[in-house]
Amino acid sequence: MHFIKGISNQTNIIGLNASIEAARVGKAEGDSQLFLAKSEN
Repeated sequence: MHFIKGISNQTNIIGLNASIEAARVGKAEGDSQLFLAKSEN
């Protein structure tokens, strides 16, 4: 059972890291869109 809990915890951490990365990339993409919009004006 300890082994299964360990895998479960690792999976949760991987999922959390993926969420953080997706949010970071989304923010960076939004920032670049804002920069492009300002550059066009």
